[in-house]
Amino acid sequence: GDGVLFFYQATSGDLDIATNMNVLPQAGALSGLMIRSALSPTAPFAFVGTQGGKLTFAVRISGTQVSSSSGANASGSIWLRLTKSGLAVTGYSSPDGGTWEAVGAATLAYDGTLDVGLAAASGGHVTASATFTGFQLLFANGCGRCGNGG
Repeated sequence: GDGVLFFYQATSGDLDIATNMNVLPQAGALSGLMIRSALSPTAPFAFVGTQGGKLTFAVRISGTQVSSSSGANASGSIWLRLTKSGLAVTGYSSPDGGTWEAVGAATLAYDGTLDVGLAAASGGHVTASATFTGFQLLFANGCGRCGNGG
């Protein structure tokens, strides 16, 4: 519905997800980490990633209005992280996966079951190929990191 390919896992509660990814060079193309309340085209979400070669944090609280902020230029490979604590969601970026800088933050209006994972879109009628590595998902209940990151 909203043109994004989303590879996700349903979960709830507080969490911390991170991945390393390649920055898509195509104008309008985006890739990154997303938390959604549902899969419908107007579902609330938070996203941290890159769009058109810039760091981006986007959020939709309700309806069809998406608020986004773009930051520094990004190219090559970059680490991204999205954390959720209660209703607060914060997106981060890092050149090395060790030192994190906030890209944006929002308060979600929903705290039930959420879909969390990797998102990508070509941004047009062209083919784009996103590569994600080292995906990690840490739950607040202490189950540890899940995925190929350990």
